[in-house]
Amino acid sequence: MQTYVWHPETGEVIVKFAGRNFVFSPDSRLLAGAAFDETLGDTDRVDRCVSIWDVTTGERISHFSTHTDWVENITFSPCGKFLVSSSWDKSLRVWDVTKGIQKKAYTDSETDWGFPFYSPEGKLLTVVRRHENTNIAIDICSVEPREKLQTIELLRGSVGAMWFFRCPQLIIAYALSNKWTDGKTQTFPTLREPHFPWPYPKVAWLDNQTLASTRDYPGIELWDVAQKCPRETLLKGKNIYTYTVLACGRILGTRLYNETKVWDASKPDEPVAEFTAPKEPSDWVRHEIFAPTGDRIAVGSREGTVYVWNFQNPEEPTLLIGHTDYVTSLAFSPDGKRLVSGARDDTTRLWDVASGEQIATLPLDEPRTTMGIAFSPFGKIIAGGMDEEIRFWCAEQLTTLRTIPQSENSRRTYALAFSPCGKYLVSATWWRRGMEKMATRLWDVATGENIHTFWGHTTDVQSLAFSPDNTLLASGSFDGTILLWDVRPFIGS
Repeated sequence: MQTYVWHPETGEVIVKFAGRNFVFSPDSRLLAGAAFDETLGDTDRVDRCVSIWDVTTGERISHFSTHTDWVENITFSPCGKFLVSSSWDKSLRVWDVTKGIQKKAYTDSETDWGFPFYSPEGKLLTVVRRHENTNIAIDICSVEPREKLQTIELLRGSVGAMWFFRCPQLIIAYALSNKWTDGKTQTFPTLREPHFPWPYPKVAWLDNQTLASTRDYPGIELWDVAQKCPRETLLKGKNIYTYTVLACGRILGTRLYNETKVWDASKPDEPVAEFTAPKEPSDWVRHEIFAPTGDRIAVGSREGTVYVWNFQNPEEPTLLIGHTDYVTSLAFSPDGKRLVSGARDDTTRLWDVASGEQIATLPLDEPRTTMGIAFSPFGKIIAGGMDEEIRFWCAEQLTTLRTIPQSENSRRTYALAFSPCGKYLVSATWWRRGMEKMATRLWDVATGENIHTFWGHTTDVQSLAFSPDNTLLASGSFDGTILLWDVRPFIGS
């Protein structure tokens, strides 16, 4: 989820932030919010971290990751030096904003801490909601010691109860002023209707002049690279998460549901395949990928099984059984006959797609989770991106060819893509504390040399793709942008 700060007169975006439950510091110079744990996959998203940004620059200046479950509520102290957060893990934590450290943790509670807030004198209090028969009881408590100071009872379904659900700050205002005012709400006219970009652009090339990407409403966007503008929207009205551009130019797209439909952009009226997923959507991980042959789709699950559906016989998926934990990455070989998968059980496995049999577990020097994975265009090399290294395997001998250790600002290389000639690999990083720009690195596959580094995105790079003629590189980021890079000065024609 992204939040935008707009100029009130021009309607222009000043800066944007990824997170939720935002609060401003008393001087309005800082913004804090619940942020997702980047160590987890997109579909295993848990906003259990707390981030603080500089509103003027958009720079993330602090990131706290001690909570073990969803962060519920956040507030600044009146002086702006401290930040307090409550979580589903039943803890309340106080952070020192200036030093970027945890100042105190309250973890001995058997119940939720509710909505923390500070009195004007700096005393830390909380508002906790309880249900009692037909009423809602709201307790105002001190934190240290944890004592109930006052209880407010509201009739369930009343205006006060509804407003508490929508805006608990009203109860906090009551606690501070010691009176309850149930008056009319003020409304404001809409000045502008801004456009919000989709924060997960997945990029692929249709030809040297046309780039495809996911978009902020159903469909797939085609971009005119020369004009730098949208050209056409495909599969309008279809909710697409995963898509592929086949060698023949066909574009397939889908989104995994209990009843899943696969669409061909050239024939949008009827799905080319339909199948029933045997699990709830929450049990899947967002790593569904199409085979280059266009006749199959593979999907990873949280418990480790990989499902492969053949569109000719979608009722009976092939199950690839071996992983014992969350599937983190998938890639088909160029001929679609083999599949490589990484998982949180710290193994990377190669499979025969037709039989569902495991061919091998790829060698690692020590257990590591492969978060990004890719086959070379001719199927001879497999590249795996991990927290601290990029590893190349021989896809025929199933041996390690070489490893490339990653520097501190290039770890978490989860996005990978080979060039069409197979001589080069690009890798890109996810955000980590202290990083202002993300590194996208160009590697010589034969030597492991870092030929060049591109700096641009402000947060996680989600996808990478070379143009068919090897001249341009497209990168899509969680910051909602797609950047194009000219790679000709570094790799020639």
